[in-house]
Amino acid sequence: MSMIVGILTGILGVGGGIIFIAIIMIFFSINIKKMIGTATLAMFMSAVSGAGAYLSSGRVDIVAALIIGMITLPLGYYFAKLAQNMRHSIMYIILGSAFMVTAISEMLKIFGIVNCLIKH
Repeated sequence: MSMIVGILTGILGVGGGIIFIAIIMIFFSINIKKMIGTATLAMFMSAVSGAGAYLSSGRVDIVAALIIGMITLPLGYYFAKLAQNMRHSIMYIILGSAFMVTAISEMLKIFGIVNCLIKH
C-alpha cells in the first residue's frame, strides 16, 4: 500500500497523508480516529527518514528545525486532545473538506490556473 501512496503522491504532487487516508477509507473499515492516527504515524516515519537523509547531507537549517519543532509539538498535542473529544460526524466533515480543497487545488494545477495567478 505504501508503494501505491508513494506513486500517487509523486504523480499528483499532493501530501502522502491525504492519499493514505483515502486508501484506508476505501479498503479498510477503520474508526476515523484510528485512521487519522495511522496516517499520521506513517507520515511521521516518512518525515523522519527524509529528515535523516537531508541531515546527513548537511541540508538542514538546525535553528529553523528547532523553532518548527517547538511550535509543532505542543500544537500536535493540543489538536490530538481536541480530536479525541470531537464527534465522528464533525471529523468526517473536516476530512471531506480537506479532500475537496486538495481536489480543487490539483484541478487548478492541471489547468495551469495557479501558475497564472502567481505570475501576475
